Amino acid sequence: MDSSEDHDMKNSERNEQNEMKLQAQLVASVLPEYDIIELPGPSTTVSSPSSAMSGSCTSATSLNSSSSASSLIANLREVDTSMKLGCRPTSVANNLMSTNFPADLRRTQYDQSDSEHVAIPKICVGVNCPEKLVLCLDLSSEMERMKFLSRAGDRFSTLQLVKRTIGLFVQSKHRLDNHHRFAFVTLHDTATWYHSFTNDPREISNLLENLDETYKCSNLDVGSVLKTILRNCELPIMEDPTLPPPYIVRIILIFGRSQSKLDICEEVQKLLLLSPYLFVDVFYVHEPPSEDNCCEQIFDQLCSLDVKGQSYIFEVSKNLTKLYDSMAQLLAHPLQRPLQRDSSHRIRANMEEG
Repeated sequence: MDSSEDHDMKNSERNEQNEMKLQAQLVASVLPEYDIIELPGPSTTVSSPSSAMSGSCTSATSLNSSSSASSLIANLREVDTSMKLGCRPTSVANNLMSTNFPADLRRTQYDQSDSEHVAIPKICVGVNCPEKLVLCLDLSSEMERMKFLSRAGDRFSTLQLVKRTIGLFVQSKHRLDNHHRFAFVTLHDTATWYHSFTNDPREISNLLENLDETYKCSNLDVGSVLKTILRNCELPIMEDPTLPPPYIVRIILIFGRSQSKLDICEEVQKLLLLSPYLFVDVFYVHEPPSEDNCCEQIFDQLCSLDVKGQSYIFEVSKNLTKLYDSMAQLLAHPLQRPLQRDSSHRIRANMEEG
């Protein structure tokens, strides 16, 4: 009896494994953007759910060769406006956003109707490695134009409130892990490297106090922003992508213009795909959308920077609570947080026990 039961159990396990392999092969044939990976345990062949994300994005290019990555970084450090990077060409969907925007410009690039997917390279996720955060602060005159009204009746400019939220963000991030480092880039028509990396929140506080002067600006050159950052910050290169990186680089673009758009060239997408450990988040503060501004078009452009489907993009318009809440959600580590469309930050008062 025992040998017969053991034989039946082995046959059952074998049949189950063969069935799962057939299912995995079927998934791979229907959805080629899914990767078939091997996991330890009785059921070894599964399809990786993280390798396909709905959204009109491009396929991310993974740099597996340290020499190729080094050559790209070396090219970046040469001040040459006509430089050409050795990345494979990419294509971003033309209709990344729906043309019909709701009043609050909520993100729509991850709707279920989207047909394109992005293949995320296999990297070590769920780790709490240090972050090198580059805070890019818009210093256009539009940051002084729009006013927020507090419950007490006080009026604050966008710049005043954004500086306050940045200070709270840096202090909170430092409390979570004092190995995180922060750098500052100021944005006018182009980008300027303003302050090198530091892990001292007091330096950031002193820096913010001195950032009061704004200038009338036209369109922002996004290419200059990325080039400025990559000339001053090394991207981590991992020979084995399954190991935790020594750090990741995250750009937080804080933009407050409602009248002037972004200048985004094809080279921007190549720069954003240089490394799987380069992340870009966006914090957009704008006037209420109307025919007199181009908030919807600007938001469309900002969403086009999410070429890997891993960015968090927030927009705020005259809502003081949402301003602080959105900045607080950026505290999450890019290697630990879910996709923005899958995230939920609501706290339910009555939670079911068990």
